[in-house]
Amino acid sequence: MTRQSDAAITPGPAHHIDSSLTGAEHDRPWETGEPERHLFLCTTPRSGSHRLGRALFTLGIGCPAEYFHPSVVSDLAQRWQVPHAFASHDALRAYWQRVCALRRQQGTVAASLFAYQIRHLAALGLPADRSIHIHLRRRKLGQQVASLITLYRTKRPFDGEEEVSFIPDLNEISPRAIRILGQWIKMQNRRWEAFLADKPHVTVISEDFFARPDVIVPQVLDACGLAASPAAIDALLADLRASGSYNLDSDEKRRLLAEFAADFAALDREGQRGV
Repeated sequence: MTRQSDAAITPGPAHHIDSSLTGAEHDRPWETGEPERHLFLCTTPRSGSHRLGRALFTLGIGCPAEYFHPSVVSDLAQRWQVPHAFASHDALRAYWQRVCALRRQQGTVAASLFAYQIRHLAALGLPADRSIHIHLRRRKLGQQVASLITLYRTKRPFDGEEEVSFIPDLNEISPRAIRILGQWIKMQNRRWEAFLADKPHVTVISEDFFARPDVIVPQVLDACGLAASPAAIDALLADLRASGSYNLDSDEKRRLLAEFAADFAALDREGQRGV
């Protein structure tokens, strides 16, 4: 990867890893001019972008949220009194300028995106030399699909959280539904690979990040030309250990994995072969 210009990052205020960074409490003092860098988490559902984004935020690197999610766009446009971002190209640029003004931390504006939102990112025409892309993907596709089905059934993406209304329903759980969801996730990763083919980027395997954040987080920072103090990283790792893994509805997920063991195992083999 071509390194971005080295930038020393000092930790922001201590924050426990939470579920959302879109609230007004995370709006920062207005900053003018272009940010030093844009950082994008290029992700698919249940790949760990929430956890990695909060880790970066805790280290003072941007305020990574799903700024192109339709419900987030509606809420922020209303609060910030700007046109809805998807109304026109000019509205999209005005909305992103407001994100840059109010959501910058240590010179970095960060966002998490799904592949269907690539068109919005491409339309912004951001300078390549100030853009960092992190492609986050799961090694075990079957585990990812099981997590996604569990989310569709419970509507609760994170431990201790209430149901989220905009999560879609899943009317059928069957080998066919499992295959379709696996194909859909693979298609999203193909779209990311096509988009990132001519761009410097970092690929992070989710399972490696879940198991060894002490290794992966410094590697991500180094690959992106960013830095944080050892004390800040130690504090982050302690926060990650305290928060633990997401265990909400783990019984439901284990039941799914047992009932459709052969189907999820087949997806895991496909994930290991790549897309």
